Amino acid sequence: MFRDGGDYNIKNMSGVIIAISGSKTGGAETRGIKIASALSKDIEVVLVINKDLHSAVLNNKLLFKCIENLKIVTISNSVLNKILYKTVLKIENYIPVFIARYIYVELIAFRWVKILSDYGYPVHNICGEISRIATAVVSAHKNVTIELTSNRLDSQLDRLERLIGYNEGNTNLIAVSDTVKDRYSKYGVTDVYQSAFVFKNNLREVKEENKENVIIFGHQLKKEKNAILFADAISDLYSENKLKSWRILILGDGPLRKQLESILSIPIKSRVVEIRESNNFVEELNKAKIFVSLIITGNYPSQSVAEAIESKCLLILSDTGLSREKYGESGICYTTLEKSDIKKKILHLIDLSETDLYKINTTKTYSLFLKLLSESPTQSLLNKYKTSNIQL
Repeated sequence: MFRDGGDYNIKNMSGVIIAISGSKTGGAETRGIKIASALSKDIEVVLVINKDLHSAVLNNKLLFKCIENLKIVTISNSVLNKILYKTVLKIENYIPVFIARYIYVELIAFRWVKILSDYGYPVHNICGEISRIATAVVSAHKNVTIELTSNRLDSQLDRLERLIGYNEGNTNLIAVSDTVKDRYSKYGVTDVYQSAFVFKNNLREVKEENKENVIIFGHQLKKEKNAILFADAISDLYSENKLKSWRILILGDGPLRKQLESILSIPIKSRVVEIRESNNFVEELNKAKIFVSLIITGNYPSQSVAEAIESKCLLILSDTGLSREKYGESGICYTTLEKSDIKKKILHLIDLSETDLYKINTTKTYSLFLKLLSESPTQSLLNKYKTSNIQL
């Protein structure tokens, strides 16, 4: 059931509200939608999301299945809101705190504040700064949870504490990994909900005969994802004529896209490399043989890595953070963040994919997915909200 944010009265319902103001189907947004879907089987859930994200989800076959039976409220970001947000980010340190707070709360996030504050059940914010701000505002009079899905939230959390603040008695800060918890312990992170989010309904048959000679790098094109390092390695391998019949898909968008297109201009013209966003990331993974993730701070609990595991891809992961500790050795090829090592590991898996060891390794990797399934935070979140002071 779907309603626009302006006219959806849910005051008499009991449950939990999942708030996501991110506008694209990135890892955190995907995690949030899957959490909402899983929780809705046992408790009342209303998904409050950015209108752009809702449109993106409607075009994503897997995520559409997750929301088709959910109650959904969408909130649009007007052009004026976007301009205000970009402007206040630039000037907030030069204007009085009360003015910056007024702009954020009363002008930019006011629709979110209204919807999240009108109803008498807890709010669980997954990601997005505007919904995080609104969640902090309503903590003055209700229980809220702010989930920290990244270790790149320093400036946002500093802004939240300085301009908005939150009622600590009503606020539970949780993290998706020990690494994130340790980084933000000064803010009072209380719990860790380990593991990327997967659940049984997402188990799917991946047919080996449908796999193609494709390598996928699927992340936002930002510095911490190491897209430039990957592009440099691919550029070298192309120049050395070592990619054979393989194609490279860089699926994502971000501030580094133009630089990537420049580095890979020749293989792009030759149609060996393609850089674009994807509305059906999982379907593309199902056809790919190799997935590469080089996140500087670690690949656990990356949602895209979990989905690549489920799609029975061979994996190249940076040996950073908790990657090796959490994923183990089964079917995963770890690399340093040196270009020469990344090239070596790519060539190794290209060769491996042409032997009987390919099936053996993907079977090992898939067994890892079953381990992630057993560690899913669904039950912990259900227990949290079922025992909440707010009746569910």
